[in-house]
Amino acid sequence: MEQFGAQWLRLVFLVAIGIAACSNSVTRDLGDSRSSGDVALGDFGHGDGDSQNASGDVALGDFGHGDGDAEHANGDSSVGDNGPRVAVLDTAQVLSTNGSTRATAYDASNKIVRVNDKLFAAWLDHPSEVYIAELDLAEHVWSSSVFVGSGTDDHGGPALAADGNGYLHILFGPHHGPLQYRRSVLPLDASQWGPTTTFATNATYPAAVIDAADTLHVVYRGGRIQWCLSYQRLPAGGSWSTPLELANPGTDVGYSQYGANIVVDQEGTLHLGFHIYDTAVGHTRGHALGYLYSTNNGVTWKNSAGTAMALPVTPASSCFFVQTPTCDFRVGNLVLGPDGTPWISTINLENYEVRLWHLVDGSWSSMEVSPWLQPDLGDRLLVGSRFTFDGTGRLYVLVEVADADFGTWYGDPSAETFLLTSVDQGSTFVAQIITVPDPAIANWNANIERPFGPQPLAGPPSFIYSHGLKTTSATTEPTGFEVRYHQIDWQ
Repeated sequence: MEQFGAQWLRLVFLVAIGIAACSNSVTRDLGDSRSSGDVALGDFGHGDGDSQNASGDVALGDFGHGDGDAEHANGDSSVGDNGPRVAVLDTAQVLSTNGSTRATAYDASNKIVRVNDKLFAAWLDHPSEVYIAELDLAEHVWSSSVFVGSGTDDHGGPALAADGNGYLHILFGPHHGPLQYRRSVLPLDASQWGPTTTFATNATYPAAVIDAADTLHVVYRGGRIQWCLSYQRLPAGGSWSTPLELANPGTDVGYSQYGANIVVDQEGTLHLGFHIYDTAVGHTRGHALGYLYSTNNGVTWKNSAGTAMALPVTPASSCFFVQTPTCDFRVGNLVLGPDGTPWISTINLENYEVRLWHLVDGSWSSMEVSPWLQPDLGDRLLVGSRFTFDGTGRLYVLVEVADADFGTWYGDPSAETFLLTSVDQGSTFVAQIITVPDPAIANWNANIERPFGPQPLAGPPSFIYSHGLKTTSATTEPTGFEVRYHQIDWQ
């Protein structure tokens, strides 16, 4: 049984930067967040907090982020003429102390669902056990965690969504195998699940979204070897469609991966962002960034110019907005902006540059985010990003950084996470470190709440992330690997 332990002091440290471009029911008790004394929630409407917790008592001088004085701790900051731009975080809640080393991976898979006064968070425990917990936003109480099913290894993490009636849908499990699928027995209730069914072949890395007609749309890497980007849908009350091969690297040699994200807008249009990474001779990197959309329920797909694509697309197709052999791209995730146009976050592992790409009038433009992290970034490198918009159009970007001499860009002990927030769609940002620096333990693989259907987020997002060290294999047992949860709000 896992209990919430005493957690962190509340961080409210801000940096204002100048302008720059750029049905199983196995449970574990998580306790009552009101009575545990672990959370300061006064600023969020999630509890009454106390003045000590609300002030934040964290000295970050060793990380180059100030000295933790009262001015910084209180978070009183604004930039320019746009008014207060302070993102305030509650104290981290620990959802698990037995997390898999990829407990909150991968970027493509949404793991947080909020409907009315309920919030659900799903993750992967060691060795490959999918759990979900429910937060009652009115009572400020976490449920016991509920076991959903087992996967193959640390690649088996869940993708979570909810339909228009409040039923939860979860996909999980394989590393080159069939995807497992379950639906909750009751709406807005994660305590009971229907039978496990399977679909797809050779699958890994699912991403899921549910449209206004309650059709579940899923993309994943799978199908024939050497793995393709595949798509299937499940209509409400129906059966899975035949797998549709959307993309492949144009070769059957070596390894391939896509990082595919799928979202749906209020008109029912599906939007897909992805990269092509393969290890064929001459292409040993993520060398192409692509975008497709479908207006007919995933039957046919078009590029950003509206041209129907012959499927599967390959690097020779006209749906790639960046393609070069000299870069090593990974897609973070795709979301829709306030006007319904697609945005995509990427990391280039050749120069550790994070960019946000935005499709405007058929053309892609981008902005680099690293200038907004200075001077606190120093010589650290950006190694990942995830982002979302809320319903007011505010932009939230989680950026993972690591020391320049890191041993691995993925899960290095020096990894920490920053939050960038913008009220003007990226013209300006405010930066804030959101993890307590620890040179020995990584704070990484953040997964930020984002729309799981056609409706935008009703308010500021929450996120989960991993606190622990990457192990040397997919089945090595981590020690005290935590899954942590945060809620964001504005003053």
